Amino acid sequence: MACWVGANLPCGKANTSKDLPAASRWCETHANSDSIPLYVTGHDSIYSWRCAEGKAEAGAPVSNIDARGFFRRYWKIVK
Repeated sequence: MACWVGANLPCGKANTSKDLPAASRWCETHANSDSIPLYVTGHDSIYSWRCAEGKAEAGAPVSNIDARGFFRRYWKIVK
């Protein structure tokens, strides 16, 4: 398996945490934002994020991960 390292392509393990301090800080000034930018949450989070009453909330997963915790869509079989 191989992952093509590039801008915004997380080849490392996916972040499955539902507690992102940077997102929480962002929501303090964007209280009811429907989304939180990837530059805040990181490109390695598996969740969509939004703000609800000044608190960061993890939404549905936006990407599948494999059994080891890596993003399936970035890793390809090398023949």
